[in-house]
Amino acid sequence: MQEQNMKKILWGVSAVLMILVAVIIFQQMTLLKLKKNFQQVFPDMDDAENVSSPEDGTSGQIGPDGYDIAEPSEVKTVRNNIINQTNIIKGVITKKEGDALWVEADVVDLRNLAKGDLSPEGMKNLPTVKKTFEVAINGKTEFESITKDELAKDMKVGVFAEELVYKVEKLTALKIGKSDEE
Repeated sequence: MQEQNMKKILWGVSAVLMILVAVIIFQQMTLLKLKKNFQQVFPDMDDAENVSSPEDGTSGQIGPDGYDIAEPSEVKTVRNNIINQTNIIKGVITKKEGDALWVEADVVDLRNLAKGDLSPEGMKNLPTVKKTFEVAINGKTEFESITKDELAKDMKVGVFAEELVYKVEKLTALKIGKSDEE
């Protein structure tokens, strides 16, 4: 019975992920079409021409969300998707205390997102920053390839959290596993 429920949950999660990928691909295709249409209407205007901005490619004007107001909508879309869909971190345990871990993880640097390659292939190499999360372990936390007692400082782990990682600094672990990734 429990195995059937787990299969249903996994199929549901897989379906949601496939829908999210389809939405992102659709958004990317729409943006490419808009760019082509823009280039047809304004054939003399190159993307890099006629734009006065600081050397780093920004307008220098920060909007109420804390980001450059002149950044492309593609960057804003990718940033919003990252903020509203990411609930997994991979990092190193820096401290363990009772039912809490502190995990230092590399997360996408949202402030420098425009400097990264936003193509599907480039998404794995976006600019990152280190951030430390406090991770709570409770009775619902599942352990994969490790036990709670084996968790130790300097161990590489992956954490699937209940919360979205860009909205909080304290996470509740739904699943924790040992990670061999660098």
